[in-house]
Amino acid sequence: MKFLKNKKVVLASGIILGIAAITSSALAAYIVTGGKKDGSQTIDPSTIEIQNKITTLEVGAVSGTLLFEPDNPVSSGRVLTSTGDGNLTVTIPLTVTVSEKSYIPEMTVTVTESAGTAVTDGYVTVPTIDNLTSDDFSGTKSPFTCNLEVNFDWGIEFDYGDPVTYYNTGNGSNIDASQVVKDMEAFATAVNATTFTVTIDAAASVGA
Repeated sequence: MKFLKNKKVVLASGIILGIAAITSSALAAYIVTGGKKDGSQTIDPSTIEIQNKITTLEVGAVSGTLLFEPDNPVSSGRVLTSTGDGNLTVTIPLTVTVSEKSYIPEMTVTVTESAGTAVTDGYVTVPTIDNLTSDDFSGTKSPFTCNLEVNFDWGIEFDYGDPVTYYNTGNGSNIDASQVVKDMEAFATAVNATTFTVTIDAAASVGA
């Protein structure tokens, strides 16, 4: 009987141990909720500024007549002039439309012989003109204006002077009259076939 009692004790112990094993595997779990779950922030981009620097250039009609004669009429000598005084300067009006005067870009001015041979043959020289800047334009508000003067000159063919002086009192005074006629006809042919182009363009920026 003592043996059986011990057996029951062992069995009971096993049952108790089994229950203990099941109970020890349980987990007390807690879930905590709450707290702040929303928020916002403003993104402010850098300021955008539009500077309207669009420049519109208008080139007006040429003022003055380019007349390759001496400054004053000549009525005596081997080579004479007819009516009218010579004029080697013409004016071209320029108008710039731009929002502010300081936005006027620097402009290059180039004079070229676009047709004919008056320059190529040495009768005439074209001017070299300084770049235009905003300081060359007048006015306090758009449009701004500038009168561009274009000054031509005589070429090497007549010792950088007019043909009347050259043939009457200069180095050409000893040239035979028949040759003078040929020379003057060649001069007239060259000038009559010649046109000049004045090109105005924005100067290239440094590093462009």
